[in-house]
Amino acid sequence: MSEERFRSLIQNASDLIMILDEDGTIRYESPATERILGYRLEERIGKTTDYAAG
Repeated sequence: MSEERFRSLIQNASDLIMILDEDGTIRYESPATERILGYRLEERIGKTTDYAAG
């Protein structure tokens, strides 16, 4: 039940939420990314960003 609530919270959040690998590869972006920035999620998942610490 708590995982279901967490997923619902993330899916409906107005915040931009992104999960990256250590090399900066996007593994997850919240739907708010598409709503706010206009990026299609399926185009960005798996792509590398410059956000990785290093």
